[in-house]
Amino acid sequence: FNLGKCYLEKLDLQAAIDCYDQVIKIKPDHAVAYLYKGNCKVGQCDLVGAIFNFTEAIKLKPDFTEAITNLANAQKDCGYLSEAILNYNKALEKKPGNADVLFNQSLAYLAQENFQGGWAQYEFRWQSAANHSSSIVSIKPRWIPSAGGTVLLWSEQGIGDLIMFSSMVLETYRLADKLIIQTDERLIPLFKRSFPADIQYYNRAIDTSTIRYDYQIPFGSLAQHFRPSLQSFKEYSGAFLKADLSLSHKLRKELLGERHTKIIGISWRGGTKKDNFQGQREIRLVALANAIKNDGVQLVSLQYGDTAEELRKLAVQYGINVITVPEIDNFSDLDGLSSLIRACDHVVSVDNSTVFMSGALGIETTVLLPRFPNWRWGNNRNKSYWHSSVNMIGEINPTEGPSQLEVLEKNFKMWPMQS
Repeated sequence: FNLGKCYLEKLDLQAAIDCYDQVIKIKPDHAVAYLYKGNCKVGQCDLVGAIFNFTEAIKLKPDFTEAITNLANAQKDCGYLSEAILNYNKALEKKPGNADVLFNQSLAYLAQENFQGGWAQYEFRWQSAANHSSSIVSIKPRWIPSAGGTVLLWSEQGIGDLIMFSSMVLETYRLADKLIIQTDERLIPLFKRSFPADIQYYNRAIDTSTIRYDYQIPFGSLAQHFRPSLQSFKEYSGAFLKADLSLSHKLRKELLGERHTKIIGISWRGGTKKDNFQGQREIRLVALANAIKNDGVQLVSLQYGDTAEELRKLAVQYGINVITVPEIDNFSDLDGLSSLIRACDHVVSVDNSTVFMSGALGIETTVLLPRFPNWRWGNNRNKSYWHSSVNMIGEINPTEGPSQLEVLEKNFKMWPMQS
């Protein structure tokens, strides 16, 4: 058992599983071995295997709160939302008020599109170990829409989250006497162009004690006030960010050249090492490019990071040319990236910040989702309720129907000839 724990700490998951199997063979009623084996299965993205092992642990030890909680997390991530919520309730009976359980249960509610229940418990993220954002330190009260006053709207989570939640900036602006936004400095030029001119901006790194305001609220907490139902998303799900159109027109002319009539922007990798474990948020570049390449279509890279060698191999080995725009850094220059996206006719991407940027600009977008997508993509949908121009293709079991790539290929086969 201890050897298995050592392997688990080294992230050698299969070696750890082999050890736990030996423990269970020697001592079949070792509930904690089943728990740890289930944790390893989660790390391998084998959620079905994880659910089995957590369930076995609970059979052996019915009051095993950690196993009940981990079972609920695995069920949530696997899309068994009702079952997950029931198990979160069981865990809360044993650990009332536990922030980790309440926060994870909120994500299950949100995935069900139960926004009333979800947003209220989403506030427990600040006490949960699962939330990797830091709260500001402030003696000023949390803003509510009836308060008016000078409001500090402060940044949390990643770029994609900030763009998604920024669809509520205008509603906040209309109800506040004055709005101050503290956010990632890469977004400030784009936000300045898109929102009313009298909004004041500060870099996320600025100490908030130097800013004068009456009330404060993080971006993610706006939804509790402005998105209580599915209907409440509709009016604000269209384009709300504004790219530099002069740069977009210039880029579009250069990218089309003399031979092409359409531009498709592509991004094939997303997330950090932690939330892209086992490659759940990426697709092979050659597979993606092959599925959507067509006469008259110019493919353009919207991928952030160093992609030069990948694109060189794609051109040499497969004869597929994906253009990059050297003067725009897709990671650091988000304002330039917005103009590049605005120059495209369509964007195809895995689940990353590019999708949210494209949706907020109103560009037709196809997002390729993993088998177990994030809560924000809703419950069995084919279109995003956050961004009306974003269409979703979920990962499909090949025995049940066509693959994501086959769906893409079918959608884009005749695309250049369409108006």
